[in-house]
Order: sequence, then C-alpha cells, then structure tokens
Amino acid sequence: MKKILLSIVLIFTISIVSGCAKSPPTEQQVFEMIKNKSTIADYNFFELKEVSIKSSAWDDVRFKPLLRITFLYTGDSEVWSRKDKYDFIPSGTILKKGMNSIDATAFFERSYAGDGSWGLVNFSL
Repeated sequence: MKKILLSIVLIFTISIVSGCAKSPPTEQQVFEMIKNKSTIADYNFFELKEVSIKSSAWDDVRFKPLLRITFLYTGDSEVWSRKDKYDFIPSGTILKKGMNSIDATAFFERSYAGDGSWGLVNFSL
C-alpha cells in the first residue's frame, strides 16, 4: 500500500512540475522585468507605460514573445545609438519626445532560485 501511495504522489508531483515548466510569465511579470532590467531602468528619461504580448513561442526552455513596448520618452528627440543585451530599441530608431512604441522579441528563462520566477535574458533586434 505504501508503494502505491508513494507512486501516486511521485507521479502527481512530476506532472505538476512538468506542467509548470511550460507556463509562460504573465504580461504583468514581463512588464516588471522590462521595467527593472531593460534600458527603461538605466535612464531616467524613460517611463514604461505598457507591455503587451503580440505572439509567443518557446525556444527550447526559453519563452520567446514578440512584445509591443510603449513608453514615455522625456528627453530631446534623438536617433538612438546605445546598445546592450537589455536594449529593446534598435540602433537608428528616432525617439520623439512623448509616447513611443517599439515591437521587440525578448527571451525569458526560469530563475535558478527554484521559486518559479522568470528572468529577462536579452532582446533580439
């Protein structure tokens, strides 16, 4: 009886873990990650307004959504030329003072903390 009960608990646990492995982050989680780790966090002349997932796919264990990122830019109009792995604005994009929207593909992966959280890996431009 103990073996049967242990087998049921083990199967149930494995099914929960494997089911959670492919559950993508919510739009709110994506919003928070972009707000805290991307270009938005690095410069005080950006204010993130909205992030929406237009489409998504899986790239092995990474979640790969196409995002519409809308932000308020308070700096002077400029041609964007900065670049790092957390930059979702393509170099050469003209930023205007006021609201701007960019479509960008991002990559997210589960945190190694074991708490089910997600982390921003990079943007593909």
